[in-house]
Amino acid sequence: MNMKKLLGWEKLQQRLRHIDDDPEKVARGFALGIFIGMTPFIGLQVFIAVGLASWLRWNRLAAGIGVFNTNPITAPFLFGLAFVIGQQLTGVHAVVSFDSPAQFLALFSDGYNVLLALILGGTILGTAMALPAYYLSLAAMRRWRA
Repeated sequence: MNMKKLLGWEKLQQRLRHIDDDPEKVARGFALGIFIGMTPFIGLQVFIAVGLASWLRWNRLAAGIGVFNTNPITAPFLFGLAFVIGQQLTGVHAVVSFDSPAQFLALFSDGYNVLLALILGGTILGTAMALPAYYLSLAAMRRWRA
């Protein structure tokens, strides 16, 4: 099985291609979804992205699709990277270890700092991912429409 199929890129491309809206609005919605997908609010990301896209009058479907850049395969890597970035910027030194139940439970006692690091790191990583996603999806939408 190839990686594109495993990550769902082919389905993503098909869904974006068939959205009947202004390419600019689709690209903005998709980039917003990518950005929101990097937040640690798992389970609420789709609602946040679709709500913001609706409020901004960007494409809601594209925003919902973009959120799924974090899926069970990519989430451990992306959230791990977001945490490391946030940890470096905040100076938080929370130990994230799953070696023993006590170390795992220590993560919850330091939950505020972990959440802060994830939000800050996710914001930076989300911005770094959303900007190219916007330009690439806009170019793809224009090419598909031509």
